[in-house]
Parts: sequence; structure tokens; C-alpha cells
Amino acid sequence: GTWQERIRQPAGVWGLVAFVCQAAATGVVAFQPAVPSVARQAVMLASRLSLLAFLAALIRRARHMDELQKRILLESMYIAFVASLALVFTFSGLGEAGLWKPRWEMIAPAMMVIFVASYGYSLWKYR
Repeated sequence: GTWQERIRQPAGVWGLVAFVCQAAATGVVAFQPAVPSVARQAVMLASRLSLLAFLAALIRRARHMDELQKRILLESMYIAFVASLALVFTFSGLGEAGLWKPRWEMIAPAMMVIFVASYGYSLWKYR
């Protein structure tokens, strides 16, 4: 199907919701220091719930895929995993070297973007 059809499926919808919630929560935590710590924790926890809903929808979707769709998903997850691992190693190395103090709350949105990009690449590769 087209990308519009894919985005309307539950995994696509929950993926967008998780990304928006995570980006909003990161913004609240990073740029609103006046927000009480209990509220900051609640906002971050709520964003994680949408991520869990995305993962559940993705797993449910994977059960009904044909072999090519599973191959595309597996390849994109592998690319996203390796790229995310490289990102974590880079953040860690820069932090330990004292060159830059990484903001670890940026990792989850970056990982979502990496997954979407790798999924798009895999779809293009097997078109």
C-alpha cells in the first residue's frame, strides 16, 4: 500500500502519537523549569505510555504481515538498532570526554526518527 494507507493503520497512528507526545514531554521537561517535579515526571510517564501503545500495535501488525513485509520491518529495525546504538555511543563518548553534555531525553525522539527513516529506506529498497 501507499504511505498514506500505512500511516492510517494503528501502528502508524500510535507511532505519530508517541513521537508527538515524546517531543512535547521533552520540551516541557527541558524548557519549562518552573513546572513542579511531580508534573514533569507525570508528563514523561504519559509519553512512555503512548510509546508502549505504539510497540503493541507494531507487534500486532507484524503478526499479520506477509514474508516481504516482515523482511522490510526486520531490516528497518536492524538499521534503526545499529544507528541508535551508534547515537548512544556518541552521546556517551562526548559526555565522558567533557566535550558536550548530552541531553539523554533527546534519545527517544531521535530513535523514532531513525526508525521511520530506516523503514522508509527499506520500503524504497523493496518496491
